[in-house]
Amino acid sequence: MGATLITALLGALLNGLHRFAAAAAMPVLLNLVLLAALALAPSEQTALVRWQAGAMALGGVVQALVLALACHRHGLRLMPPGRAGMAMLRAVGRALPPAVLSIGLYQLLQFLGGLIAARAGPGAVAALHFADRFVQLPLGVLGIGVGAALTQTLAAEAAAGVPTRRPSRRRSRRLWPSPCRQARHWR
Repeated sequence: MGATLITALLGALLNGLHRFAAAAAMPVLLNLVLLAALALAPSEQTALVRWQAGAMALGGVVQALVLALACHRHGLRLMPPGRAGMAMLRAVGRALPPAVLSIGLYQLLQFLGGLIAARAGPGAVAALHFADRFVQLPLGVLGIGVGAALTQTLAAEAAAGVPTRRPSRRRSRRLWPSPCRQARHWR
């Protein structure tokens, strides 16, 4: 879990510098580690599960190390924040609870849905999980792609003191036109 947090932080720092390749390659790197463990693992079921669990942890550490090297190569040094940085961290800390609550609520609903599906009969939990993955896939692919592309633009405009979000909103509509057109009709 710690490696995942570090990987997310380092990936965000690189994205902020418009260096997308290293962070984008991390899922591929994790899959390569998992596949290597699958190929090297013994065929016994319990050992295979242990190998995959270890490979997941190792993959997270490898991702964090590769991104740390990429950050170092681009001149990023992770230093403890000074007084101004602490004030910004406190502001982030105040904004964090609503985000954690919303993410936690989704996870709680997924758990409760799984409990209800478990009582429905064999295969119901798997069907619910696969249906959720089917719904989440396009949202994740489009949301992450558009979010990664627009975050830097919005941050640059905020740093430059651009008074309105309208130009960024227009650019986002060009990147993701269909949902934005539909959203205009719902207002």
